[in-house]
Amino acid sequence: FSPMMHGVVSRGGIEILEHLRGRMHSEWVADLEGGTTTGMDTTERLHHACQLRLLKQAPYMSSWPQALALQALPQNASSSIAHLAVLSDRAWLFAGDTSTDASWYSKRLMLGGVYVATEVYMLTDYSVDFEDTWDFMKRQLRDM
Repeated sequence: FSPMMHGVVSRGGIEILEHLRGRMHSEWVADLEGGTTTGMDTTERLHHACQLRLLKQAPYMSSWPQALALQALPQNASSSIAHLAVLSDRAWLFAGDTSTDASWYSKRLMLGGVYVATEVYMLTDYSVDFEDTWDFMKRQLRDM
């Protein structure tokens, strides 16, 4: 990024990415709250929620590998994991999960894994409207 941006974003590219992730998350939550789940089972709701969120980053696919690399750096991992945890929790809430036992943790952990695997799959998907990605995610959710 330009030298002028250095004063605006002291932590570099990760700070810009965190801002973008926050904006995409807010838009995603608004989409979820405005949508309907009538006739959908839990797996379909999870698929719908994750698909909506992944579509938020679709315009950035050409540079998303760099975004993932930034998130994986040790100094950025904790905020990236926290973001994924919030995303997983919100998706499960959208799906109607009300668990308060140990399954609360395992459900969110498993969905986080499915989400990240789908996100990586999406990087190399050149099918129309990411159809192969959505099929991949359906299989992963079904196996969860």
